[in-house]
Amino acid sequence: MESQKDRVKLNVGGKKFETTATTLAGAGRNSYFGAMFDENWNLHSDGSITELFIDRNPDYFGVLLDLLRTGELYIPPKIDKKHLYREALYYGIEDHLRLAKWGPFDGNRLQLAECTKGPTVGKADKIRASPNSWCCVVRDNIVNVYNWMLEEQPTITTCDYRRVNDVCWVNSDNIADYTADALGVSSDYKLFSSCTERTNKKNGIGVWDQVTGKQTDFLPYWPDSKATKFQWENTVALSWSDATYQRMYRDAIAIEERNSICVVDSNENLVYCGSDWVPTSQLQQSHGGWIRDFSIGGDRLFALHWINDISDVWETPRP
Repeated sequence: MESQKDRVKLNVGGKKFETTATTLAGAGRNSYFGAMFDENWNLHSDGSITELFIDRNPDYFGVLLDLLRTGELYIPPKIDKKHLYREALYYGIEDHLRLAKWGPFDGNRLQLAECTKGPTVGKADKIRASPNSWCCVVRDNIVNVYNWMLEEQPTITTCDYRRVNDVCWVNSDNIADYTADALGVSSDYKLFSSCTERTNKKNGIGVWDQVTGKQTDFLPYWPDSKATKFQWENTVALSWSDATYQRMYRDAIAIEERNSICVVDSNENLVYCGSDWVPTSQLQQSHGGWIRDFSIGGDRLFALHWINDISDVWETPRP
């Protein structure tokens, strides 16, 4: 039973709510409610304030409060989902909302959650997912950025209108776009790029220090190949090449923490393989046609198709 001291009264937009300090503490230190507690998670109180007033919409707050109480998300028909996500962002509990909406990435249980069509300007060429379920799409010299609600953010355009060949997420919030070939970044501030050595004309992976901007290494690979995609998985930089003409798989993403791999086969099917590299599931075909590119990040899989710049978003439902 909760003690009387643990009870908290809130007035949200004129509507009274009563909950516990334990429930609000579950929102986390960096949430709106984190400032209500001291370093030992004891509720701040001087005895003069009997309830806290929050000038927000009470209907949306009620949904989010139930989420903190139960860990489950129920959205009534009258609640607008995107508005709810914005309210979660205001309270700093968007991670709770994501965890309640879908589970950890599982290639054997993926379901098509949304299908979007890109703008008419520019042909989409690449799609890249961020660690927090955002994504960006490269179109010539333009990079369209979408948050985890799939709302378009400010567009990135190269200042000299040069074509952007690839982009990478430096972290959950920042993008690096370059006219170099395939890119990848690591957690220790190293940037990897597919390139050709000037002196020996060898193809390989150039390594740069993001802080100093200086090249620190060059890793040569097959002489007649050139990397088309990079992915950083903890301590390993991976690349895929177009050197082999008779390939069983056209594209691939390794998922190191699960010792598995997701591939696009020669028939344009998205296939998930388990730890023994044997295919265990195949995603259903999309009306977008052939897959141009795909990316995994933030427990989501994004697939970009050739027809009408259609992008599919795949998520794993909660158990």
